[in-house]
Amino acid sequence: MQHSDSVTMNNPEGVMLINASSISWMDPCVHETWLENILLSVCYVLGLLVGGFGNILALSLFIRDRQPRSPSDIFLLHLALSDLFLLLSLPTRLYYHLSSNSWPFGSMPCRLSGFVFYLNMYASLYFLAGISIDRYLAIVHPLNSIKFRKPLHAHVICILLWAIVAFATAPLLLSRHQAVVENSCRLLYRETPSLRALTSLSAAFAIPFLGTVTCYGLILKRLRQGGDRKPKERAVKMVLLVLTIFLICFVPYHLSRALYHVLMPGGEDTAVLSSCNLRQGLALANRFTSCLSTLNAALDPLVYFFAVKKFRQTLLRLPCRRHDGGDQKNRQENQTEDSSLSAKTEV
Repeated sequence: MQHSDSVTMNNPEGVMLINASSISWMDPCVHETWLENILLSVCYVLGLLVGGFGNILALSLFIRDRQPRSPSDIFLLHLALSDLFLLLSLPTRLYYHLSSNSWPFGSMPCRLSGFVFYLNMYASLYFLAGISIDRYLAIVHPLNSIKFRKPLHAHVICILLWAIVAFATAPLLLSRHQAVVENSCRLLYRETPSLRALTSLSAAFAIPFLGTVTCYGLILKRLRQGGDRKPKERAVKMVLLVLTIFLICFVPYHLSRALYHVLMPGGEDTAVLSSCNLRQGLALANRFTSCLSTLNAALDPLVYFFAVKKFRQTLLRLPCRRHDGGDQKNRQENQTEDSSLSAKTEV
């Protein structure tokens, strides 16, 4: 690789004058320690195990159920698909950290890893927003929204969301820029900082986040006016759970990425004065919040647990499966009570 960019040490404290388009992933100040690799590996293993089990179980229930579904069920189905696609990209990230930050898979797997990561992050954001909008219409405007809340409409919206997000993230696959530099995949954590990327990043996150917060705020306001206590408590738990997923998985990542794009040198035409400690701190925050963002695949099954009664019943029966093999009567009662996912979607 040609080194046409300049990096000049200005003082013994590690302050550097940088005018480089590739310094964001070649920066000598940015490095991963063995402790970071261990912690990130644990994070990805946790996401794989918990997220894999929960989403496979949810997807199997959605596929097996032949009853009519509500729009929320459709969004939950696509959310589970999105989470599973994301989990398929985690083994390469796990190998990267277990092998001391080595990427032996080549350029195309590197591009695919970055593409799948962003595709499923933003698809999940918009599917969660779709669930919140559907619940808002069902709870706040139950009669007026009947003609709009159709499973077919939800499928069409989900397909459009997949297409829009895929189109927006396609440059990661088609870009002419080098994906692998010095045996390191720069699409994992070392993307080039850019104010243009910051703008698109902010818009892509702000729209579903503000929509979700607004819808659930209006739902809580409506629930305070009355209604049965038990469904009301479940709805409040669901609202808090979805907002917690946003706060744990998505808000830290986007705040970190915003600071990364603004303060990290390397992507702009003008020289930027930046300290070594600052660059290392920004890179560290970027890596850990990226890992946190993948944990939404492990937390989304909690959404299915509160939203879908059949998922909740199946999960709660797993520890007792050995003891209720002969209890056919109770199973039939459960099937009668919950004959379809759509009839018992609870948010």
